[in-house]
Amino acid sequence: MAVRLAQIGAMTYYEMRMLWRQRVLPTFVLSMIVMVSITLIAWKSMTATALPGGVAADSTLTQLANLAAFAGMFWPMVYVLILMLGSLAVADVIPRDRQLGVNALIDSTPLSRATYLIGKLCGVWAALLLGLAVAMAVVGVMGRWLVGVYDIGLYVRMWLGGIAPIGILYVGLGLLLTVPFASRRYATLFSLAYGLTCVLLMPFGLMSDATIWGLLNPARPYVYNYYWLGWLGGGFIVSTDYAAAQWSIVVGIIELLGVGALAWLWLRLRDHRE
Repeated sequence: MAVRLAQIGAMTYYEMRMLWRQRVLPTFVLSMIVMVSITLIAWKSMTATALPGGVAADSTLTQLANLAAFAGMFWPMVYVLILMLGSLAVADVIPRDRQLGVNALIDSTPLSRATYLIGKLCGVWAALLLGLAVAMAVVGVMGRWLVGVYDIGLYVRMWLGGIAPIGILYVGLGLLLTVPFASRRYATLFSLAYGLTCVLLMPFGLMSDATIWGLLNPARPYVYNYYWLGWLGGGFIVSTDYAAAQWSIVVGIIELLGVGALAWLWLRLRDHRE
C-alpha cells in the first residue's frame, strides 16, 4: 500500500508539473482572470446605479447584493471556459505516453493499470485545483476593488461547492474518455466534440425539476444553475433546488467510477492484444 501511494504521489507531482509547462492550462487560468477583469472594469465604468436606501443601510444586504452582481458577471465566463478549455488541457495526457513510447517504460515497472489511471487523474486534478485557486484569489481581489464589499464566505463556497466539483468531474471524465486514443490529435478533436456536446445539449431555462439528461450531463447544469444566483432563493434568474445540484454531483461521481472501470478494462485488453 505504501509503495502504491508513493507511486501515485510521484505521478501526481509529475503530471501537475507537465501540465503547467504546457500552454493550455496556463492559458485557461489567465483567460479566466483577464475576461472577468475586463468585464468588471467595463461594468464599473458603465454603471452608476446606487443601491436602494434600505439595502445600502444594511451591511449584510449590501454584501449579498454586491456578490449577486459579481457572480452574475464572473460565473458564466468561468463555467464556459472550464467546458471549452478544461478537457483540452488534459486531452493528450494519456495518449502522449503511448505516442512517445512511454508505455514501454511503464510496462517494465511494477506499476498497475489502476495505479496508473489514479495517478494521472490526481495529477490533472491537482493542476486544475491549483489553477482554480489562483483564479479565485485574483478574481476575488478584483471583485472587492471594482464591485465593493461582498460576502467572502459565500464567494468561497461558490468556488468550492460549484466550480471545483464541476471542473473535477468534467475534466476527470474528459481524461478517462481519451484513454482509447493512440493519437494526440484525435484525442484533442474528441475533447473539442465532448465540450461542444455538453454545451449544446445543456438544458436551459428553469430547471427546478430534475431530468435524466440534466443529471447525466457532464457539464453538471444543476450545479451551475444553483450557484449562478439560484442560491439566492430562486427569485432572480433561475430556480434550481439544491437537492438537484447535490444529486448531480453524486451521479457525476458514479459516472466517473464507471468510465474509470471501463478505461482500466480497455487498458487490460490492449495489453493482452499487444
